[in-house]
Amino acid sequence: MSIIQQAREKKRSLMPVMDRSRLTDTVKPTEDPKVLDLSILKSLVDKVLTHWKTKEENLEMNRKWTYVWEVELRHYLGKVNEPQWVFSIENTIEWAIDNYGAVQANGRWEVYDYEVTMESRIHTRNRTVGKRANGKAEAIEISEQIDYLVIGMQFVDLNNKRDMIYDMGRPSTRKGADFDPEMLKAIMANAPRDTVNPKTAELVAEQEERIAKQSLVLDEQNQRLAAQQDLISQMQAKQDKTNDMMSALLTELQQQREQVDKKVSRRKK
Repeated sequence: MSIIQQAREKKRSLMPVMDRSRLTDTVKPTEDPKVLDLSILKSLVDKVLTHWKTKEENLEMNRKWTYVWEVELRHYLGKVNEPQWVFSIENTIEWAIDNYGAVQANGRWEVYDYEVTMESRIHTRNRTVGKRANGKAEAIEISEQIDYLVIGMQFVDLNNKRDMIYDMGRPSTRKGADFDPEMLKAIMANAPRDTVNPKTAELVAEQEERIAKQSLVLDEQNQRLAAQQDLISQMQAKQDKTNDMMSALLTELQQQREQVDKKVSRRKK
């Protein structure tokens, strides 16, 4: 018999008979135990993402996007059980797909690839430990290391559509909305004049006119920004002047207070 078992049997022999019978009752847990092993957390991430990974092939040229989920281990390790952790992972995957799918609704998004790694970062915070002689709070700086489980998930569009472009918050339906006017100008500059299609020349003229209008708008915006910057500089100068006056006033009040304290201490003596 082991040492631990001997000690327990001796303790049990000293207990009343009714208490001994209670120890023999088998009580089954109603909840799964908390995950205390980091390797189990990582293995569950691999299993869930492998399950969600797309089964389609030849998707190398399809459009993709990446989402990075940073998990503070102190909030999960020893705080969740396996079903809760699996639910958190799947809920994050669904949220990422729904969130990006709301912007690029023309795609059908699935997990394409993933990566799991560990990172440690230093977080600094101030803690108040008391008061100074002048009544101000005294604080110390505390730096602690926080471990993160970083999960990178790459999603792929099975429909292989182009990115939707928005104009004033609405999907743009303009033809050539994603066409680069600078590229068009470069192509037309190298093309022979006698082979230029009239429709193409008209399109170039429209693009140049649009670029000119955009330049005017940018110039107006730059002028407004410059005026705002001047106003901010003036306000900052006034604020600095006010701060200097307040600082001088506080210094003077502090000196007067110290003089009064000295006089009171002398009278007490």
